[in-house]
Amino acid sequence: MRKTAVLLIFLGFIACKSRFERAELFHENGTPKVVGVYHLDEDTVRVGEKHFYPDSNLRMIAYYDDSGKRKDKWTYFYENGGLWSSCEYSGGLKHGESIVYYPNGQVRYSGKYEMDRPVSGSFKYYNEKGALIRTE
Repeated sequence: MRKTAVLLIFLGFIACKSRFERAELFHENGTPKVVGVYHLDEDTVRVGEKHFYPDSNLRMIAYYDDSGKRKDKWTYFYENGGLWSSCEYSGGLKHGESIVYYPNGQVRYSGKYEMDRPVSGSFKYYNEKGALIRTE
């Protein structure tokens, strides 16, 4: 049992090493502005990036496929750290759930996309207190 636990920890450590981040652009104050996210297998491949505000708060997380098109969930944050929006992509197109938030944390609107087209009836709009205003 102990050997199995040690092996799992070792394999987890190796798996973590196959992905790394590197600061690529900096703000005037020296804090990272853009950090590249890389995957290391046979080649080093840039799979995403993180953008930061000058105060080091996270601004955006983005991922790309092998051809450089948007993929997976892209997430944006307000300067105060609150969630601004998230949207799922596939092959560079909006494909999946999209949610936008007010600065107070309430959902502004949400909906689904299929290949960059809004799914009919899936978009819901809310006021700043969280009450549903309309559905489209």
